[in-house]
Order: sequence, then C-alpha cells, then structure tokens
Amino acid sequence: MKHILKILHAALIFLLKLCGIVLFCLAFSFIFVYPLWLFAVKQPDAFSSSVLILFAFALGSALILKIKSGKKK
Repeated sequence: MKHILKILHAALIFLLKLCGIVLFCLAFSFIFVYPLWLFAVKQPDAFSSSVLILFAFALGSALILKIKSGKKK
C-alpha cells in the first residue's frame, strides 16, 4: 500500500509541476508576447523600425565588444 501511495504522490507532484510550467508559459505569453504582437499588428511600420533599431544597436554593441576584447590580447 505504501508503494502505491508513493507512486501516486510522485505522479501528483509531476502533474502539479507540469501545470505550473504550462501556467507560467501562458502568463509569459500574455504579459510579453501578446503586447508585442498587438504592436506589430496595429503599427507595422513603427514595429519594423523598432526592431531594426534594436538589431543595429545589438550588432554595434557586439562589434564594439569584439574590438575591445581583441585589443587586450
């Protein structure tokens, strides 16, 4: 009987963790992804410009860090 209860307890813990992960993913998508999607749908030009600016900033930062790290050696 103890063995069966131990298995049921492990299964319950697994299901609770699984539900927690699913709820976290749903909350993350609602909080972060949905506003971005809404922004992209309502103002596609502004969204494209924002993404282009962020990409240029990230690329510039990566190049600067690469150049700085190369001078130290």
